[in-house]
Amino acid sequence: MFIRKRPELSREAFIEYYETRHIQLIGRLVGGRPKVYRRHYAIGDDALVRRLAVARGDQVVADVAAVTELTFERYDEVEAMVDRMLTAGVLQQVLDDEARFIAPGGISWLMAAPD
Repeated sequence: MFIRKRPELSREAFIEYYETRHIQLIGRLVGGRPKVYRRHYAIGDDALVRRLAVARGDQVVADVAAVTELTFERYDEVEAMVDRMLTAGVLQQVLDDEARFIAPGGISWLMAAPD
């Protein structure tokens, strides 16, 4: 998941909410444990990244605040998590909570498979 924070939140406030409130809510509502659960937070306007991007003619991703990686042993575990997330009442609670710290439409999803 590539996550964009609400623009009025500082990086620190975004991280604080994600780490101390949202993750616990998801655990309580959705349950299940992926094999790997990692979050990486963008460090903002980094001179080294900007230098590399400019030299290569690339773009710097400026609006992504976090990248979250979930790894599961089997595809059916992913399906079970999605099913729990989409259960009546659960999805709305998740969306309501995300609206507190994630920009509207601020999650981009990507499914990847091992080599």
